[in-house]
Amino acid sequence: NAVRATGIPVLVLIGEHDLWRVDAHRAFARRLGARSSVFAAGHSPGETTPYEVARALVAFYDSASVR
Repeated sequence: NAVRATGIPVLVLIGEHDLWRVDAHRAFARRLGARSSVFAAGHSPGETTPYEVARALVAFYDSASVR
């Protein structure tokens, strides 16, 4: 997989009420070599749960940063 081969950290945001099942999103994230976070949202967690997404992104950026 080209994305996995880059070594760049990837985060997949998942809305638990999306039409795609959570396990399908998680399988997609695994294929990418990505982490995933599930939110009480539909297809657009950034729109419906912006504060939770922001916290997840800050934690992700912090864990992925080079020190």
